[in-house]
Amino acid sequence: MQLIDGGRGWLPAALFAGIAVLDRITKWLASERLVDGAVQVIPNHLQFSLVHNSGIAFGMLDGADFAGKPLLLTGLSAGLLVAIVIFAVKSRPLPFLTGIGLAALLAGAASNIADRVALGYVVDFIDMYVGTSHWPTYNVADAAISSGVILMLLDGVVEWRRARRADAAG
Repeated sequence: MQLIDGGRGWLPAALFAGIAVLDRITKWLASERLVDGAVQVIPNHLQFSLVHNSGIAFGMLDGADFAGKPLLLTGLSAGLLVAIVIFAVKSRPLPFLTGIGLAALLAGAASNIADRVALGYVVDFIDMYVGTSHWPTYNVADAAISSGVILMLLDGVVEWRRARRADAAG
């Protein structure tokens, strides 16, 4: 079974594993080394700061407190993950960038779900800002999810343009 076109079926699996391992290691390091406070990496732009995110993407719903919240968010995340896997299996072989993007998205989602199941929250630690403009704190998994979505959208635009050109030519 080949996930992506081009005979590089091993690449999504390797990317998935690499992202998942990197995310787990960086979250462990953040949890061990950042308990005493933030570490400036690039002054006024980037610091590592430990955050326990009980919400969803970019800290949304972090402050919301209601019965069953961890179970609900874990269930929703796992349900979306299963739906994406089903889509991938039914759509194969996928265009190259879509397969790579999907592997990144799945690795990030799976790693964040592992946090929710084990801890009840997601460990975030990458804190970017310029002056008073601040991006929500995130982690390697979140960056992989965002990058994966961007790659899939980019591939969709490329495929759409390629199909338009083929229709016009022929």
